[in-house]
Amino acid sequence: MIYTIRTTTNADPSTTIQAIARPAKRKALMQKTVRLTAADRKQAKQIAAATIEFIDLQSRTTNPEGSFDNKKRFSPSQRFDCCRTIRTPSAAFPFSLLVHARTATHVASAHGIDPAQIKSLKRAMEKAEAENVYICLLRDTLPPAQFAVILRRERPAIAETLAIAEIKKNK
Repeated sequence: MIYTIRTTTNADPSTTIQAIARPAKRKALMQKTVRLTAADRKQAKQIAAATIEFIDLQSRTTNPEGSFDNKKRFSPSQRFDCCRTIRTPSAAFPFSLLVHARTATHVASAHGIDPAQIKSLKRAMEKAEAENVYICLLRDTLPPAQFAVILRRERPAIAETLAIAEIKKNK
């Protein structure tokens, strides 16, 4: 739909301005569909899994894989390039690698993806969870333990949907 806007000061047809209405823009955007390949879907699942793992590590729902020695120093089960710059655990700082293993950089290295993708998806998930009326209602009515169980069940679907949307947006 195109609207024709005429200026009120001059009735000359040469001063006619045409503006494209917003519904026409939306329709044009809706007609453009992006097909996802199997590799894109696999990448979306991988980003979603890494983001959920990162959120669980940050909220301390889960702990990083690794072990403690007899002096209570943590050592991760796998070391990546990102771990080289972190100080080795000592008696004064026994959890330096434990804290690092909870970061997006370490989780991204473990999954072989970019840390920016994890952080971006985490922000999008937090926004989606905050705007979702269903989740807000559950948060307000259920005890925290029950809400955590439901959220853990819903998060993978939310994460995968948002990861697919990010991949479509970047294509």
